[in-house]
Amino acid sequence: MTNTQHQLKAEPRTLFGKKSKQLRNKGQVPANISGKIKVPVAITVDAKEFRKIHLDAGETAVVYIQVDGEKEKRPTLIDSVDLDVMSRKPLHVTFRQVDLKEKVTATVPVELTGELAVTDASINQMFQEIEVEALPTDFPEAFTIDLTQFTEIGQEFTVRQLKADSTKLTLSLEPDEILLQVQELQQMDEEPVEAAPAEGVEGADGEGAPADGAKPAEGEAKADEKKEDSKE
Repeated sequence: MTNTQHQLKAEPRTLFGKKSKQLRNKGQVPANISGKIKVPVAITVDAKEFRKIHLDAGETAVVYIQVDGEKEKRPTLIDSVDLDVMSRKPLHVTFRQVDLKEKVTATVPVELTGELAVTDASINQMFQEIEVEALPTDFPEAFTIDLTQFTEIGQEFTVRQLKADSTKLTLSLEPDEILLQVQELQQMDEEPVEAAPAEGVEGADGEGAPADGAKPAEGEAKADEKKEDSKE
């Protein structure tokens, strides 16, 4: 079945470069449609609507873009999103137009669910995402691994154990590739560190006496002179 739930309206873009800031101030996001077309199309989309779509569709679900003035919707995948460093708001989006009857390549995230039941153990996850080739409508939102299935240290989870339909999906990793491993929790030995004695000062046996050849402090010198005077 063709996925039609992710739909986004767009308008042709007339402002470019530094003038794109005017669009963002109006709640719009500058964007381009590239991919399976001869000439890229510059558009703008509503910022709030795009954030909802991006959160739900990710980069593996088809987003049908209806450009104002065009009769047919464009099937696309979200190819890249440039975010503001501070606010994390989208500054620019690139959509990749696809042919629903031709396979394409995209990255599918590997997500961990549940809690690890093994005590004093940690998870070493080798891959956060996997490159997959498939028809645009066959991509899964994510590959999930349930951590509650692991009962002892040393257990591994390989690509072969993923719930991936091999008739629709071609994964870039070999079946025996390890995706994650249960490892013993490493604890760092905390040993007290002794402070090194200050330069020119002896150890505890010397009780802080000045080193040979060192001049006494000015106050100490005057005190010694008074003692000598009183003796005289």
